[in-house]
Amino acid sequence: MDKEVAETLAYFSKHAFELRQLGKQWGLSEEEIEECIDKAMSINPKDLPAPETTSSSSTKLKFAARKSWPKVRVCLWFVGAMIVLVGLGALAMQNDEIDHRVGQILQPVFYPFFRYLRLATISLHERINLYEFFNEECMVFNPLFSKDAVLGEHICENCNTVTKIKQFTAASMEQGPVPGPVLLEPVLFKGKGKNVSLETFQNILSNNPFSQLPMLGVKTNLEWASQVRDLLDSDVAKKLAAQPDFYFIWKSKLVWTSQLMRKVFPKPLLLETMEVAIRKTIFINGPKVDSFQLPASPIGIHSWYIQGTGSRKVVLTPAARCQKECVTISVTLNAGDMVTYNCDVYKATVHPEGDDLSIAFLGHFNPEM
Repeated sequence: MDKEVAETLAYFSKHAFELRQLGKQWGLSEEEIEECIDKAMSINPKDLPAPETTSSSSTKLKFAARKSWPKVRVCLWFVGAMIVLVGLGALAMQNDEIDHRVGQILQPVFYPFFRYLRLATISLHERINLYEFFNEECMVFNPLFSKDAVLGEHICENCNTVTKIKQFTAASMEQGPVPGPVLLEPVLFKGKGKNVSLETFQNILSNNPFSQLPMLGVKTNLEWASQVRDLLDSDVAKKLAAQPDFYFIWKSKLVWTSQLMRKVFPKPLLLETMEVAIRKTIFINGPKVDSFQLPASPIGIHSWYIQGTGSRKVVLTPAARCQKECVTISVTLNAGDMVTYNCDVYKATVHPEGDDLSIAFLGHFNPEM
């Protein structure tokens, strides 16, 4: 008798453990599991109704839905909060007094809200490179938006009398910064930029510990180079010569990387009094690289492009609104040459010129008038 009791207890113990595990998978609490077991033990098998045809999978779905309901409620609360915030923002835009009041009410919660939002998107950062959206005013661009329509026809007054690029030599500019009105038209400054060879680029960055850190703003077709530090090896020149159509674009939207770029390409004395954007770009490419368009200025309306080494042709094409009134201008830049232009009036495209490696720099500024 003792043996039968022991076997029976072992049987119930084994299946009770399995039932508990199944109950936890279905989202039941310990109290609910205990209640189900007690109820099942107290029922006479003869009193049980005939089993329904409901499959175990449908039962699991019911429990899964019950378990996922709290997550659904959190999502609904989040969507509701976003709708309220957007509604308050739209309402505040229509009335200054409401705008001030709403700002006072929401000010204490703004920082915690965005802090938790950043923490919630950490896993997204691990899967997707979001660097392109950093410091962007607009994350989703309107395909129907036309900047030319916003600027108006008066913007073409800055190019309708320009038939060739204005040129200054180093000897004619020893007096310091250039007045803002001079920069309204495209200007070529011969020999006023810094000559930056590949060896100079490597020497400057090799002596800076920050150059060894990973940087997200790199775009290249070189299989062996995904970071700036990969260009600092002694045999890089031979590797680059073996792939004449290579490109290596280093974009900076952060203060420390822009400071690093500034050590390679210092701010020209000509722009000493100008407001300069943090966003900067260095282009390193081979003689057979495809032509590419320079990105527009994120602040103000002007950009400056310096040819550090090699030669490149820069073609300034008038914006669509000004193409009937203005002409296309092209200029060849050699090492040390710099060109400034108005991004609202011209679209700049860089074309290969010569058989040498090219290192160039693009910056943006807001001229003082």
